[in-house]
Amino acid sequence: MKSSKTSTIIRRSVQGIIFLFFVYVIWTTRYPLNAFVNAKSFFQIDPLVMFITAIAERLILPGMLLAFITLAVTFLFGRIFCGWFCPLGATFDIWAWLTKKFRKKGEKEPSKLKNLKYWILFILFLFASAGIQLIWFFDPITIFVRTFSFNIHPFINKSLENLFAFVIQITNYPQWLELFYFKIKEAFLAVSNPVFPNSFYIFIIFLALLSLIFIKRRFWCRYLCPLGALLAIAAKFTPFRRRYSCGINCGSCKNICRMNAIKSDNSYIAEECVLCLDCIDYCPNLKSAFSFKSISIKNENISGSENTLTRAQFIKWLGGSLFFISGCSRTLIAKLGIKSKVIRPPASLKEGEFVQRCVRCGNCMKVCPTNVLQPSLIENGFSGIWTPKFDTNIGYCEYKCILCGQVCPTGAIKKIDLNEKMKTIMGLAVIDKSICLPWAKEEECIVCEEHCPISNKAIKTDKIKNKKGKLIKRPYVDPSLCVGCAICENKCPVAPRKAIIVKPI
Repeated sequence: MKSSKTSTIIRRSVQGIIFLFFVYVIWTTRYPLNAFVNAKSFFQIDPLVMFITAIAERLILPGMLLAFITLAVTFLFGRIFCGWFCPLGATFDIWAWLTKKFRKKGEKEPSKLKNLKYWILFILFLFASAGIQLIWFFDPITIFVRTFSFNIHPFINKSLENLFAFVIQITNYPQWLELFYFKIKEAFLAVSNPVFPNSFYIFIIFLALLSLIFIKRRFWCRYLCPLGALLAIAAKFTPFRRRYSCGINCGSCKNICRMNAIKSDNSYIAEECVLCLDCIDYCPNLKSAFSFKSISIKNENISGSENTLTRAQFIKWLGGSLFFISGCSRTLIAKLGIKSKVIRPPASLKEGEFVQRCVRCGNCMKVCPTNVLQPSLIENGFSGIWTPKFDTNIGYCEYKCILCGQVCPTGAIKKIDLNEKMKTIMGLAVIDKSICLPWAKEEECIVCEEHCPISNKAIKTDKIKNKKGKLIKRPYVDPSLCVGCAICENKCPVAPRKAIIVKPI
């Protein structure tokens, strides 16, 4: 197969640079938050995240203009976002290249299975119109960022920490190497090794998506991705189209197309094309039988589109569904989970709104300096899966930290200033007098009071004489001052059950 591959090299170079930029921004979304842009921006260019969340919550989200720009670019040039910008798509391309010896080559006619992604998108809109936001499970940028933040970043961070520790130890602790390590840690590594015990399930899902490549290349993008479906609707009538003048009909372009968008007669499905440009570079015709250029589509035969869900059908289904269920189950959803069984990040919305607004991107959990924010499982029911919660066995809420609100892309955690944060109530500390050392055993211990960050102390003490006649201090909580930061619970020396626990309000 003769090819200059010039276009492919350019596309891969741009795709690689953008992928590395994604990784850099996600990596530097950490404490301290000193990057010029954080991972919050990635979700604001994602029309699926912005529009579905806005419909579910009946509001206009900040940053939605960027999502409209993505749609406008898609209308003008086609699904260039999927082929050049999407980090999950780039991951699939890298994995496909690494596993090409183990996959079957060649493609059949475009499959009607490609319509499945439109049905998934339709169902997501359907649930959103009822006030239920489910994109946290299906959005490709969310999947990539969440997997990187919970699995890949902690693994790399810990591996580098261990490598530095090993090298410093075997070289007998040279000062220059220790200084170099601290510089690297300050600029690149996390303050502490982040731990996410429940992240195993997230990684399994990611591996399952990668394994679909052995069935079909870019299986997720072809058949399942709802963001791809939304962009395909915008790209269906793009004027930037593929032109061909093939005389040999060898089938090379059809077999190389990663999206299975080219038919046997060399016509193609415009909305399925991600502009990877492989069909141009792998064409054996030295003069290149294919090209992409802007043309009028007034009289253009959009071959191959007859089996695709049309924009009119999608709008008709969506409109009918909105008319049928708009608001009818909103009251029910509002009643579900009003009371949280877990402690949420500071300045979170009310529980019912929070679980619908949160897209489970993991930004807040990754940037948390004490690692107290962890992904939930089913503590608050299915609707709360992977939403952030406090795990006081791991950490506590840093009293003077407001990073989680700064990186939340949808406003599930409100952006507040430091003065407001220090007054924000997350929970209430309660002392279990049956196991608290001063109360139960009349032994000295005021660890909780010593660590309380409130200036005039939310945990106070009174003095009593124990059986030996010695004065000891017994702690008690002042509910009017406690904000529920949970440092008292985290530092309490009583184990395995803590003598002071913070309960959600």
